[in-house]
Amino acid sequence: MCLFMCMQMPHRPSYPTVDRNEVQLIDAASRTRFDEWGHSRVLHESVCLAQDTLTDYGYAEEMEELLEGTRWQRLLRMRAESSLPLNIEFLCSISAVPESESRQMTHSLITGDTMFAFTLAGQSFQLTVREMAIRLGIYTQEETEQPEFYDDPFCLPADFDAIAFWREHSSDDKEFVNKKSKARYWIRPSWRILSFVLSTSFFGRLSNTDRVYEEDMFVFWSLHDRQPVNVAVYLARFLYSQSYGCRTHLVFGFVITLLFRSLVGDAPIPRPVQLMRDLDAGMLRNAHIHRRLFPSSSESTTASTGPLHMRLESHPVSQRDRLSAFLVDDLLEHSWLALRRR
Repeated sequence: MCLFMCMQMPHRPSYPTVDRNEVQLIDAASRTRFDEWGHSRVLHESVCLAQDTLTDYGYAEEMEELLEGTRWQRLLRMRAESSLPLNIEFLCSISAVPESESRQMTHSLITGDTMFAFTLAGQSFQLTVREMAIRLGIYTQEETEQPEFYDDPFCLPADFDAIAFWREHSSDDKEFVNKKSKARYWIRPSWRILSFVLSTSFFGRLSNTDRVYEEDMFVFWSLHDRQPVNVAVYLARFLYSQSYGCRTHLVFGFVITLLFRSLVGDAPIPRPVQLMRDLDAGMLRNAHIHRRLFPSSSESTTASTGPLHMRLESHPVSQRDRLSAFLVDDLLEHSWLALRRR
């Protein structure tokens, strides 16, 4: 019995639910929504990119090049504590103006001009998606007034071929299967890292961090093609989608806190808790990322792809085990990318 207990996975922290008297629900519809749906929801940790860890593992420069100048970078820089009562209030009260027959239908119709009504701390608000993006700091007022704000896509194009995209950018020898193919097979380590981080936040599925959904490819398609996208609508659709469905763990508490601060100011939030964790070595291992012992920049390509025996001999014996694991991953990565370029 003792041996069995010792072999169990580390205990996961428990995240308490919220009582109705902790949430300021000002109308009957919100209270009904809480009783039917909101009472069982809990907050969970989300992971954010950590410069120190990425530098230590040799991927800081690659991640910077991937995200630099994109809206995704602004989204991933959002930081704040979380409040379960505020999140539950927001999700139980949010509705589109006007609302469609079902939340699923409403979700599919959200655009930059969609108006949302909701409450926070018992106060009623109405904001368009555009106004919400400004308050969250992912767009400026001037940026939302440009034609590009309405022209930029917020989902994959109709003619997007997920199977072809997977074949080009993964090392998997199998065809892409939505929600079953593994993120570990993305060729670029930066994509594997980003997929893991987003799974714990804006993909909203912390228990399936190694799965690839077709809608995930919107992020990687936009980054690969350097295609500007409307992150405001993307985020609004994600937030609204969390107000229905069967998932019990909420991983975006920091977003609601930032929205609350922009609307109410520095008023205290109920049950504040810090649930944002920096990416660490253990998480990178879960994302199938090995530590790089050589820089990844173009200046170091020769050193990184030099003869195998020279690379082994240039490091102490104590590092050989770690190096062997890295070499397989690193050499395969370089070889695969070289073949793709031919």
